[in-house]
Amino acid sequence: MRSPIGALWLGLGLGAGCRITPRQPAADGPFFDGEPAVVALAVACDPDAARWRLAAETDAWTGGGALFVTDGERVERHTVSSSEAAGDGAWDCLDLNLAQAADPDDAASGGATRWLCRDTPDLSFLFVVSNTDGTEFTDCVAWGASPSDWADIPEVPACDAVSSIDDEGVVMAGFEACD
Repeated sequence: MRSPIGALWLGLGLGAGCRITPRQPAADGPFFDGEPAVVALAVACDPDAARWRLAAETDAWTGGGALFVTDGERVERHTVSSSEAAGDGAWDCLDLNLAQAADPDDAASGGATRWLCRDTPDLSFLFVVSNTDGTEFTDCVAWGASPSDWADIPEVPACDAVSSIDDEGVVMAGFEACD
């Protein structure tokens, strides 16, 4: 006999390997379910708050994204989640706030990074977004100290879109929608 709690978990479809299907928006279509592309990206590091922030806008709904950071020796991967999206699928905003770990060994995906703001000139970054079901990466942006180095790291997606970052931390101009 199954326990009531076990039955509840199974009844909700939360067993291993199951995926919760998001509710469909109430707005009238058409709905976009194609390959989202990054249209704007901003990155900032606040040394006083000891936090990094990445905000990105895409031209369609995503299944989320990932930020990879390397100093040429170590690679961190951080999941970037949607914080706001258009009801019709016309855009998605992804947001990541990372604390700076007091001890580099305390770095954790999506929560804390080993790198401080002062490390920025020595770091390379790669941001990727996935399609709505999360089965493939559809667009990327690489920037930083040696963005071409990502091609030599087999654990990350390939990316041809290399950008430069300005003094304000904006990788792509025109970024306003997600703030």
